[in-house]
Amino acid sequence: MTFTLAWIDQDQEARDRAHELLGLFNQPGSRDEMGLGTIRDAFSNLLFPGTNTAQTRLRFWLIVPWVYRALEREGMPRRDFWQLGRERELDVLEHLWEASEDGVYGRRSRRRLKGIPSWYFGLGDAWGLRVRAAGSGNGARTWHAGLPAPPRGFPKLDTLSLTATEAEYLQDRVAQSLPQSLLAHLFRQVRAENAGEADGCGFVWEHPGYAGFAPEHKAQLEHARLFSEVIYGAPVLYNLLLARRVHAGTRGRERAGSEDKVADYEGQLAKWLRGLDHSALAGWSVGDFWATVTRSTRINHGTRAFVSEWIALVRAGELDARVHGAPAGASAAAKLVRRREKALKGVRSRFRNEKMLAEWRGGAGIYRLSYRWTVVRGFLRELGEGLAASA
Repeated sequence: MTFTLAWIDQDQEARDRAHELLGLFNQPGSRDEMGLGTIRDAFSNLLFPGTNTAQTRLRFWLIVPWVYRALEREGMPRRDFWQLGRERELDVLEHLWEASEDGVYGRRSRRRLKGIPSWYFGLGDAWGLRVRAAGSGNGARTWHAGLPAPPRGFPKLDTLSLTATEAEYLQDRVAQSLPQSLLAHLFRQVRAENAGEADGCGFVWEHPGYAGFAPEHKAQLEHARLFSEVIYGAPVLYNLLLARRVHAGTRGRERAGSEDKVADYEGQLAKWLRGLDHSALAGWSVGDFWATVTRSTRINHGTRAFVSEWIALVRAGELDARVHGAPAGASAAAKLVRRREKALKGVRSRFRNEKMLAEWRGGAGIYRLSYRWTVVRGFLRELGEGLAASA
């Protein structure tokens, strides 16, 4: 009996969450201090299904099928299949490490690496690379029939750059498997001549082709944009409250820079407020926002209540320093942020635990949500460069 990759499917929801965490921990300052990950991931999966924050190079979506299709064809017994697959994946990575190729993780861990490429592959099932035939096993086909052949010498691989054939295949698979998604639209628009056209865009809603996006995608992006803008102030306020707490507790024995941090976060908060799209926020349907977010993701009551109250406070001008000054410790916004962090962290809360506060160095969780756009932006460039390889 032919053994297929059923192990990749086990507990996929938990696996997806772990992948996101691993990817995020590699991004500076990206800790989710306010517990917003479920909303961030809901938009990420809606806009860019099948992607994750760890796999930043497109060719990995071909490497895993190449490795395991070969093992299946060799008729490897089930008892050896996983270990042999792992060893071959590590062989591929070993060559890429030696080639100093960008986007290859595990250089420090080397063959002790746990998060090998197949660990993430289940996320790519949405792209239609793997066939889930009824009764898989017993010779049933596992991989899409059009999967390109691996390069000569595989698993020796010295580049993650796509060939024209590979680029065309991935472009077609995403377009065919996810035809209604924004990701498919973006993939379909890539040509050899426009590779890198989105490189200067910090967010997908800044894409030069935005005018040509479908109305449904524009509506999704508007919710994603406004949420990214409005929620950014919460971790800034959180860090301001921590900076004040540190400064208040160190007077007479100053902790270096504590007063400067207070002024810095007050400045960041004021700058954030000035930059908000107040007109769009005023007309924003928060009900439609929640309907979009919860289309395929359950948001717990605590997260929903926190976000709804934060949006209401911002809309009401409660954080406007020109009217109220910098938020006082007793302000509704400050109370909301403290309550949220305590609920998330319990005894490890920096508002309760002096040891945890002493370890704080600033900048906790301050980053703009881009919903994996930086990963997808790289994919678009790789796709265009691959298509150009035949020119």
